[in-house]
Amino acid sequence: MRSRMLLTVITLFSFTGSIAQSHEFRGKTVMSNGAEIGVGTIIFPLLKDTIEIGETSTIKVDISQKGRNLFYYRWGDWKSQVYRFPGGFCADTLVTVVVPDSGYYASFSKQKKCPVCLSGKNVVPILYGLPEKALLRKAKKRKAYLGGCIVSEDSPRAYCRKDDFEF
Repeated sequence: MRSRMLLTVITLFSFTGSIAQSHEFRGKTVMSNGAEIGVGTIIFPLLKDTIEIGETSTIKVDISQKGRNLFYYRWGDWKSQVYRFPGGFCADTLVTVVVPDSGYYASFSKQKKCPVCLSGKNVVPILYGLPEKALLRKAKKRKAYLGGCIVSEDSPRAYCRKDDFEF
């Protein structure tokens, strides 16, 4: 009985000791090739708010504040994945924030599901190229989103009308 109780105490100590939590998300921003980047923007889509990041490649976000527990990092036209912490806590570790995170968004695009609201109700395709009249009518009815004439490998494929978010 005593050895069982000792094992339980050791297991409990090991479990609680290995998962330190924090109200502050800390990340290091890098390009997909691993090169560190600096100047960028943290975007809080639920608040329609942003924080500009200076020359450092380290970002810090207080996720205990309502609406700041869901965000992504943007560098130019490239985005990191959407980070969400519904309880306002995260692991107390330095996270590598990668831009562009094309693989992350590809799965949402394939499912036609917005990475912000996690719904497909307001998701429409993004169409590229010079639009003809039929395409302009479709866009006016909000059945499609016009993405412009220039398309690249990392260009977003879907748009959420609710969150005004391309992915």
